Amino acid sequence: MLGRLDGKAFERMNEVRARIHAERDIAADRRACRKGRNRAPRPFVVEHRHARRITRSQEAS
Repeated sequence: MLGRLDGKAFERMNEVRARIHAERDIAADRRACRKGRNRAPRPFVVEHRHARRITRSQEAS
């Protein structure tokens, strides 16, 4: 940065900086909650199944 900020411009810059940091922290907390870090482990396992795809060798038979 070239130059200096004084008075209201300096205060506004700090307000914006604080808001950016707060939003970053909130987003990180939400990501952590979605990943289940704050949750107890589930008593079951979830299996993800994919639809079967027909391959050329299966089409011929």
